[in-house]
Amino acid sequence: MTDMQVEHGLGLLYSKALRAKELAEQNVFGPPDLSYQLLPAYCHQLKCVNPGTVTAIKTDGAKKFEYLFIALSASLAGFQTSIQPAICIDATYLKGKFGGVMFIAACQDANNQVFPLAYGWGDVECEDSWTWFLKELKKAIGCPANCIIISDRSPAIKVAMGKEYPEITHGLCGFHMNMNLKNRFKSQVVCNLFREASRAHRESKFLEKMQELSHVNR
Repeated sequence: MTDMQVEHGLGLLYSKALRAKELAEQNVFGPPDLSYQLLPAYCHQLKCVNPGTVTAIKTDGAKKFEYLFIALSASLAGFQTSIQPAICIDATYLKGKFGGVMFIAACQDANNQVFPLAYGWGDVECEDSWTWFLKELKKAIGCPANCIIISDRSPAIKVAMGKEYPEITHGLCGFHMNMNLKNRFKSQVVCNLFREASRAHRESKFLEKMQELSHVNR
């Protein structure tokens, strides 16, 4: 809108600018619904240029897209050779034409940087979608020794973990728990003590902070 005003002196409504943007994107990338039809070919090409890549697509009875899973070979190799088996899983809602949810499994490398492990897409975040995603993740990485999977307190993830990874410890994300405490107790003291307890490297220090936290709660 600003460009049209500056370059041509034309006022452009937001809705018209949005339609023009969508048309330009379709001219470059093709229509969004066609992209779903190209997913099998895209996954095939990923495997051709990245041998060892794991992909999976699930469709419903009418052959309509439901779920997609991708784990690139470089990510799998790095996880198996160089990354501590602590996996964080989460989902975020997409804002495109068809909406949906993006699922993510990530780790942390030795430099404390995010290490992407696997990702996928689905129609909604629910028990079925998380179960399918974790099932495909298990096919890709197996069940590593001393592994832990960390998530928020989503009931759907809890059920899916019980189905697909009952042998793996399921931890709760300290950040999300801290936010829950903040919303419930409205106390920075409670949040600070919990944060210190969750980051304690010794059991004695952890118990000390939890004892302080119990006194604050009274």
